[in-house]
Parts: sequence; C-alpha cells; structure tokens
Amino acid sequence: MSLILISAPEFLPQEVEHLQAMFAAGLEVLHLRKPRAKPQEMRSFLRHFSEAQTKRMMLHQAWEWAREIPVRGLHLKSEAQFGAKSEAILSQLRSIRLEQPQLMISMALHDPKKAVAWSKEVDYGILSPIWPSLSKPGYKNDWDLDKLKDQVRECPIPLYALGGVTVARVAQAQKMNFIGVASLGSVWQAADPLASLLELKQACERAWKH
Repeated sequence: MSLILISAPEFLPQEVEHLQAMFAAGLEVLHLRKPRAKPQEMRSFLRHFSEAQTKRMMLHQAWEWAREIPVRGLHLKSEAQFGAKSEAILSQLRSIRLEQPQLMISMALHDPKKAVAWSKEVDYGILSPIWPSLSKPGYKNDWDLDKLKDQVRECPIPLYALGGVTVARVAQAQKMNFIGVASLGSVWQAADPLASLLELKQACERAWKH
C-alpha cells in the first residue's frame, strides 16, 4: 500500500457515503481518527461499514474496540509514546496484540529518530509534517529535505509522509525514501473527495509502481 487516508477529525456531511465509495474504488487503508467523538457516536458510525471495510481501518482511539470489531490495526499517537502513561499504553498494546497477533501497529512521528524506541512494537510510522499542512494552517516543520531523505532511509521502521501532500509532491516523497503518503486535507477539503483520492491513488501507483 502506498496511500493512506486519514479521516477528518470531526464527522462530515455524507462522510459515510464518501468512504463507502472510496472503499469500492480501492482505498486500502483508512486511519480512523475522531478525537472528540463519544463512544456511542463511534459505534453508530462503524455500524455503517461491512467487516471487509472495517478490516481496512486503523483505530486512533478506543483500542478496546479491536476486541469487538475486526479492524486492520491500532495507531499510537505521538503524545502517548513518551509521556507518563507510555508504559501503561505499551502494556495495553502488547495485551491486545497477544490476543490478536494479526493486528498491525502504526505510530505518529515528528522525528524519525524517535522510532528507535518502538521499532520492535510497530509496523510502520507516519512522519509529519513534511510540507506545510493543508488541514492545519501554520503547522509546518523546517526540514532539511536532503538530510531527511537519509533519516527516512535509516529509520528502523518504514515511513509514510504526511503534511501538505498533493499529487505534485507524491513523486518527491518516493524519492525521499518514504514507502507511501498519508493524506487528510487534500482529500477532505476538496469539492469532490472521491475524485481527489483517486488522483492521489493514481499518482502513488505511478511513483511506487505496484
């Protein structure tokens, strides 16, 4: 997979319909992130999707639902990795994965070097922001892109690029040793989210030549 879609943080009008169309069009992985959603809202939202579709979803919160709902895996937020609760979170992660070893684990990163501590637990990382964010105005990181290319290559886990990802930047991401891109703003801010996703998907297929 060379393209990950991240859900909008809030529920959107016709979001279910958009996602159903995207899955039908070949969306492989959706990172489901609704940080302010109540448990019942998330349960209601997930009921709209088949088992085949939830198996393409990575959960950003409410990991315990992975015991009830068949999902692709779990995502580790950056603030959870090194804070006071990190040991408890790691213990929860290992417990769930022991029960369900097929689950994938991903992590958010803002520095490739931070992946070292979690490399035995995590299957891939999402590094951000590579370019100025489209969904969070003013959110950027002043990377030296030449040095970043080497850091991505040397990272102990494969990385996806997030932040300011557009069709025009996909090929550059591939040249920087990323294994794919993750998109949020360029899809959900588009007038036609499905068309935007398909353009990105085609650009990724060209760049990584599946």
